[in-house]
Amino acid sequence: MVLGFFISLYSYQRTQRFIEATRNETINQIKEKFRVFDNLIYFIEKDMMDHGTQAINKISKELTEQNAWDNPGDELLQNLTKKYNIDQIYLINKEGTIYKTTFEPDHNFNLFSISDSFTTFIKSIYFKDRIFDQRLGISNKTGLLNMYLYYGPPHSEIILEISINARDYIENTYSKEYKDYLFYDFFTSLIQTNRYIKDLDIYHINQQSKWSFLNLGRQFSKDRDFINRLNQEKSIIIKEKSHFYLYEIIEFEKSHFSWLDKKNVEIHFDFSSFNEFQYQMLFILLIISIIIGVIFYFFFSYLFKRDIIRRISVIDKTIAEINQENYEVSIPEEGNDELTRISKSINSMSKMILQRMNTLHGFLPICSSCKKIRDDDGYWAQIEDYISSHSKATFSHSLCPDCFNKLYPDINEKDKEVEEQ
Repeated sequence: MVLGFFISLYSYQRTQRFIEATRNETINQIKEKFRVFDNLIYFIEKDMMDHGTQAINKISKELTEQNAWDNPGDELLQNLTKKYNIDQIYLINKEGTIYKTTFEPDHNFNLFSISDSFTTFIKSIYFKDRIFDQRLGISNKTGLLNMYLYYGPPHSEIILEISINARDYIENTYSKEYKDYLFYDFFTSLIQTNRYIKDLDIYHINQQSKWSFLNLGRQFSKDRDFINRLNQEKSIIIKEKSHFYLYEIIEFEKSHFSWLDKKNVEIHFDFSSFNEFQYQMLFILLIISIIIGVIFYFFFSYLFKRDIIRRISVIDKTIAEINQENYEVSIPEEGNDELTRISKSINSMSKMILQRMNTLHGFLPICSSCKKIRDDDGYWAQIEDYISSHSKATFSHSLCPDCFNKLYPDINEKDKEVEEQ
């Protein structure tokens, strides 16, 4: 039982260490991939900037030539997006309202409502006759990674805005395979290289949106309370049997883009196979423990029989011999334990009995006249004193009939006369 407890404790601690190591390794790999991604997209952004600058100049020129700044047709705007390989076109009036666009959800949206800083930025564009750009950013409405460029014609209270979708640009400029690799396979390859990762997603979360960075159209499934808790704790793990759901905020110290400073990672770990391996190891350890237990049982049984049972048997046989008045037997005195002390006591008792038996049964020098006995030291003692000192016998004095008649003949004659009368 105790062994099973320690095995279970060891298994639990080993599992926790393994899970923590897997988590740390995965987070570090994601961070490293974002560092590489940051550098790759930084150089792509420069190409997009050059492309967008040329596109907005040409679109402005065409709108001027066709005198279409105030009310360009939808078909014209759609054709311009395809012609110059951009995503959307927006026309903004002096009130900051998008009055014409190829992206219908933003129609009549007022840019001044976003923030004071953004309002100041937009107002600085009117009449400037130059191109302003916003670096790559994630759209709160679509979750797309876009670049926005703005142009304010010199003699009009209108702003021309275009957006370039980074994914579409990379697909059209490079290849679809490269786009898929950069925005999905590059990160999800961790699923193939780590057998315990079941699913992986990365989210860009702010106060307005919570879009997936890898899976277009997917939003973070947790509510705002969970997001607020995650912002405070930085890492949350939800356990469901062998499945672990890790939610963690990854922060980057150095990045070319502000939207890469912080990302929310959701990782689904499945440790079922690891737990099965743990159970197998526990079973093997249990079998080994049983085998070791059996070996120890027989080993200690052998030692017990050799050192305890054998000695008890010798003691028992010796006592039986003493009981048969064989006082010459003795027990081997081995070690310094209780059995040894018992053996010493029995041996001492046996020797004492033997000595007394030898003393009483041996050759005794006795005076032929007074019947005194000479002891080993040469002293003569009364026979009753000698026997008392060499045994447990005690004496009571009396007279035998012969000695009585000899010592008291008168008393004996009177008794006869009485009997005759």
